[in-house]
Amino acid sequence: MPNVDRNAKKEHAEERLTGSAPYFNIDEVAEPGSKLPHTMPDSKTFTTFMRKLGIVSNRPVVCYD
Repeated sequence: MPNVDRNAKKEHAEERLTGSAPYFNIDEVAEPGSKLPHTMPDSKTFTTFMRKLGIVSNRPVVCYD
């Protein structure tokens, strides 16, 4: 969160469940030009981004916030 003095990427590196869990920054994939923050992009953009992280469709994904 922008108003919190925390480093999410650093915390992820220190606390992630496994050494292979990639860091996901929603701001890198959020819908460009949206008036709302963190808006999910279209499915093609999201799929492309997930593949760059090494996430494939036949593996489970756990999301938490």
